[in-house]
Amino acid sequence: MQVGTALAVAITLPMKTKILLLLVACVAAAESVAASSKTAFASATSLSLVVQPYSRNVAGLGTVTTYFTTYDGSSGTPWHDVLPDGSWVFSSEFRPRSGVPGVYEDDYLTVSSIYGAFAHGSVVATLPTEDADENGIPDFQQFKNSASYAWTGTTTSDAGPIYTMVGVGTKSAYSSLILNSYNVYTNGVLVDSVSGLGGPFQYISGSITYARGPQNTLSLTLASDTQPFSYTGSTTFTVQNIDQVVIPQFTAHRSDGRTLTAYGFTLRRKGTNYAGRFSVNDGNTATTWRDFTEWVFEVADTNDSDGNGIPDFSDALPTAPVITQQPDSLDAVYHGTAAFSASSISFEPAKFQWFFKNRPIRGATNSSLTLTNLRIATSGSYLLEARNSVGTVRSRTVTLRVLRPVLILAQPRSRSIAARKTLTLRTRTSGGKPLFYQWLKDGETITGATSPRFVIPNVGATNSGTYSVSVSNTVSSAVSSPAIVIVN
Repeated sequence: MQVGTALAVAITLPMKTKILLLLVACVAAAESVAASSKTAFASATSLSLVVQPYSRNVAGLGTVTTYFTTYDGSSGTPWHDVLPDGSWVFSSEFRPRSGVPGVYEDDYLTVSSIYGAFAHGSVVATLPTEDADENGIPDFQQFKNSASYAWTGTTTSDAGPIYTMVGVGTKSAYSSLILNSYNVYTNGVLVDSVSGLGGPFQYISGSITYARGPQNTLSLTLASDTQPFSYTGSTTFTVQNIDQVVIPQFTAHRSDGRTLTAYGFTLRRKGTNYAGRFSVNDGNTATTWRDFTEWVFEVADTNDSDGNGIPDFSDALPTAPVITQQPDSLDAVYHGTAAFSASSISFEPAKFQWFFKNRPIRGATNSSLTLTNLRIATSGSYLLEARNSVGTVRSRTVTLRVLRPVLILAQPRSRSIAARKTLTLRTRTSGGKPLFYQWLKDGETITGATSPRFVIPNVGATNSGTYSVSVSNTVSSAVSSPAIVIVN
């Protein structure tokens, strides 16, 4: 049996295939990208780890190499493929055990350069399960994290012996390479020591471009940090609510022409990040069995058009603005100040524009409008327009009347009058119409005395007193000088 360098080279092929798997999960619709499309960071991480083969010299056996492959649940020679040149292909997959967090398993084959294959069995290890950000990826495996952790394991040979393992794994931040050093014991006796064994887990990153509308679409472009492949794809998606986005089954394309299928999955939101676990039909098409099939896809979306803390990826679709508080008509004094205000709501920031007699007012682009040093010509109709990318709404039309202030041009005059004569008091005024008059006697309102001229026929002694008139319009008022009337 020839299992030399060709075998080791073949082992790298599965890793490349895994990459295309992740890519698939991040699909998008490039052809439907519109002016309103948004871009977000995306990545995918395989939950399986990679364990590269390792070699050492053993007395009497020559160079001994151990190869790792996907756990098949049975004894005997583990899963492998045979190439035309006779070399064997293994997957290097260290797979999480279904339904048992923190437990990983694989099969192995050990080969002697002198005797060929002479041992095979399985490895089960317990690794940390902490997941601080709750994205479905253990902290020690997250690309952005650095990690140093202890783990334990058991190696079972199909021939019978059981070995225990005690190891330490290390990873640098922003790296997909995990290295393990460990000791192997049987009955408490050290039988093997391995340093720096490991490999990269599958990590792919790039971006998605999405567009929201009657049909939500997204497209993706992702690439591996360790392999020369890129992946593209497109799909629709459904926003169940602000915290859940459903991606249906779709196919993705790898840059070497291969096509993969990713099964439907749900992304769940936490803050501005989304994460979801998905499966592919085969994460490693270089082998005849399915491996590297479970992944976690993540999206980090900083787009937040309405500033409500919910990314646009799952936020409610924007709508045209709604005027919630209409402006009111105003009367204001000549040379004075007038202020209009209105309120609107929309699912993205609205832009405002005030109009005067249906013409836009330069610089009047807030929800309120303040006019100063008013002139008569400032009188007229005003309205506010609010608009966003979805639509435009206008407020009701309101009116500004600029009125001159009230001035008393002629004061009522004091006088002495004989009893049973007719008393007439007059005033002359100016100011913006309409003007309102109210005569007073000794500071008390005279009922019905609301004209510029005040007449009392047939006066008597009770009509003696101090008279004045108050004149007003909607923006100002004035009180005349007192007129003293004496009835003789």
